[in-house]
Amino acid sequence: MDLKSHQDGVLDDLRAFLSHLNGGSLAAAFRAHWLAKGAGSMRGYTNTLPGVPHACVKVPTGGGKTLIAAAALQPLFAWACPESRLRPRVAVWLAPSLTIVEQTLRALQDPAHPYRRRLAQDFSGRIAVHDKESLLQGAGLAPDALREQLTVVVLSFDSLRSANKDNRRLHAENGYLLAFSGFPELNMGDKGSPSAIDLLRACAPVVVVDESHNATSPLSRDMLADLGPSFVLDLTATPRKDANIISFVDALALRDAGMVKLPVIVRNRPDKDTVYQDTIDLQRRLEAEAAAEEARSGRHLRPIVLFQAESKVGVETYQRVRKTLEQMGIPADHIAIKTAELDEINGRDLLGRDCSVRFIITINALKEGWDCPFAYVLASLADRQSPVEVEQILGRVLRQPQARPFASRLLNCSYVLTASAQFHRTINNIVDGLKRAGFSERDYRVVEEAPSPAAPADKTLFDRPPPSPPPSNQLAETGDDWVAAAARQSEEFEQLAAVARNQNLQAPEVEAAMNRKPMRASLREAATALHLPQFFLTIPPIGFLPDSTEVLLERENLLKDFRLLTCRLGHQLRVTGGSHHRGRCGGIRPTQRAHPGHPARAAGGRLDPRPLTRVADSADGRPAVPADRPHAAHR
Repeated sequence: MDLKSHQDGVLDDLRAFLSHLNGGSLAAAFRAHWLAKGAGSMRGYTNTLPGVPHACVKVPTGGGKTLIAAAALQPLFAWACPESRLRPRVAVWLAPSLTIVEQTLRALQDPAHPYRRRLAQDFSGRIAVHDKESLLQGAGLAPDALREQLTVVVLSFDSLRSANKDNRRLHAENGYLLAFSGFPELNMGDKGSPSAIDLLRACAPVVVVDESHNATSPLSRDMLADLGPSFVLDLTATPRKDANIISFVDALALRDAGMVKLPVIVRNRPDKDTVYQDTIDLQRRLEAEAAAEEARSGRHLRPIVLFQAESKVGVETYQRVRKTLEQMGIPADHIAIKTAELDEINGRDLLGRDCSVRFIITINALKEGWDCPFAYVLASLADRQSPVEVEQILGRVLRQPQARPFASRLLNCSYVLTASAQFHRTINNIVDGLKRAGFSERDYRVVEEAPSPAAPADKTLFDRPPPSPPPSNQLAETGDDWVAAAARQSEEFEQLAAVARNQNLQAPEVEAAMNRKPMRASLREAATALHLPQFFLTIPPIGFLPDSTEVLLERENLLKDFRLLTCRLGHQLRVTGGSHHRGRCGGIRPTQRAHPGHPARAAGGRLDPRPLTRVADSADGRPAVPADRPHAAHR
């Protein structure tokens, strides 16, 4: 099961952090992890669970967090259980809502699903997946099974809290688990049979916390500590302030991987009537682009609009939106409603070719767990929106269909149309909503910021007759006006993304911790021509090693028995064209190879702790220094 490059990068970061954990404190390992990346200003480690490694991965919405979590279990158990294969390998997978718990269970239990296939690949197909009920009933659980396979228990956050009677069942003695009474890792005390929590705690599980920003309270931390974990891995788009983030995924990496539709093109319209008309025009234009794409590549796409109706107590505003769309010529079977009271998309395959839905009307019912990559446009008719409400719906239009970009730029963007009387506040909420989804200010573009007069207090949109459909010969012109502007904004975004790739820029949070500043264009050429020397120790041939080797001269070497005056420097400069220059500099003998355009080239290797001896100066055949002194070289 191949991963995207950003997902592989997260696993590399996890392995690097785990390597620093061996033999050091949590704080030292965290600092060493970021120092190795050149981000020495990264905030220090927060010991949220004393003695337990607690790390976080920041992945924007649409970045494949669940697949990353599934792939992370193999390196985590390789670190947690290196000494014996007989130690139980149990993962507790926590999710914030029953909807996400059910989705995760279905995926992990389905042998054909990519998440399950990844686990099967990493654990030789020996996997068991349990929910709360099967755990309580001990279904398929046995001491030998826990040692011979990977056991994944998927639970909601609430199920581990003992505040109500139903959840206390996990903490109560359980006769179904009596077979584990002799489990050597189990400490039952005076209990006649272990509880489910006792069993999980005895296994020192690896804990995966999905959408971990929902588990920040002291009660949530107590919940994690009660599991007695060996490692806790958080995955979220919006980490809490004290999260120990070991890997940041940049939104541009997701776009390069074809997983999200960026930038978000935002347009404010003079009134809500215009929002209706422009939204319909945009959907038709996108569907025409999709038809052309299908003719070229065979990829099916039916762009869908999410209409966000106003929230009014006692008023079914969504029905009024449906009526307006129908009066504007939209067929009834192209419209569906998804609210807390009415769900017309439940059980429907919105990605299927036989589905006719093109407009979904909602208020705020499309929250975490609802996913439809065909959703392209958010048309908001709500004047008052919090950043949370924006993020919940905006996140639904960001995912790229089939996780692959299209040839048409318009199909690689997502769109927001509003008629807000306070557009500046709306933009701020959109930016805040993007941040809550793991994105940033650079990931949206405003096509137009037209003034938006408020409707008279005694007359609302729904009191006026709906606008008439424009003549068919005006539809293309109306849509092309701002769609062309959107295409230009998309091209500009791609150019900025290319610059970021060429400069090898990291995620904004990492860049800030690296203390790097942009270089003036007037100084760039001179700076890239600089050649900074690096000093090396030469180790002569030893035993069966026929060749001498070089290791980087470390600070520790200079602090112990190193005398510059007893060294002799030989200098060799290589420049483009093959010319050479040799000379003597004081009493040290280094070798410098200058590579124009590649200043400060580094060499691999670490200092060998064995005694070093000097080699002869090949220029004149005399020993450079006494034989018990190291040979210093610089490049």
